Amino acid sequence: MPIVTLQHGDDIAEFSLFGGQLLRWRAQGRERLFLSPRAVLDGSAAVRGGVPVIFPQFNARGPCARHGFARTQTWQLRERANERLLLELIDSEASRALWPHRFALRLEASLSAGALALALTVESRDASPFEFSCALHSYLACALGEARVFGLTGCGFEEGGDWHRASGDDPLVPSPPLDRIYRGPAPALRLHDGEATLAIEAEGFRDWVIWNPGRAGAEALADLGGKASDRFLCVEPGAIVEPIRLAPGERWRGVLRLRVLG
Repeated sequence: MPIVTLQHGDDIAEFSLFGGQLLRWRAQGRERLFLSPRAVLDGSAAVRGGVPVIFPQFNARGPCARHGFARTQTWQLRERANERLLLELIDSEASRALWPHRFALRLEASLSAGALALALTVESRDASPFEFSCALHSYLACALGEARVFGLTGCGFEEGGDWHRASGDDPLVPSPPLDRIYRGPAPALRLHDGEATLAIEAEGFRDWVIWNPGRAGAEALADLGGKASDRFLCVEPGAIVEPIRLAPGERWRGVLRLRVLG
């Protein structure tokens, strides 16, 4: 797969044009993202790990294949500097066979000392309004047994199809299998795993997904494996519970910012 690298000092970020996907982010001497040792990297399937772009649907919540098609399409590199890039995916006959709308999807990345920002923009080029869901499916590297997520106080969450009232628990201590969609006043979270703390901030997205399949669930995934589940937690901003609606010519933008605190 074609790879594009950004660099700021000793920090690096590697992107695949297949899927428009951030695969690796090394900051302050440590890998901050998890990439499965069993990940398929030949362009024949979605890549397990990094930050996949989920569009135009989340999971099985829609007519497309699970998590949509953006993560399995080849994107175009539109701009690149040492610390910034712009990737773009435009609708095609192949995409319209899966989802019958015209669109432009752009991913902007900016790398700085100990920090990385990803901005996802969706532009409608269709003649009629359409709705979509999306997420930046961040696999964050951590020691799962020591992981704690701060900032979810006051957020209700959906789990197993049921809605749970806002919890006062802070921090969240992940106990896999874990698959929750949080809603509420949480524009900024922190992931602490005993060795490092990462600030996770979002704009434009309405929801947060916290996911780890646990050892049994991970073992059932051919591109993951049970023991690998101990090495990551997905903490991802998304627009899921209420899809975004765009009129012809309108745009929507969501931003994810990751910053090393220690």
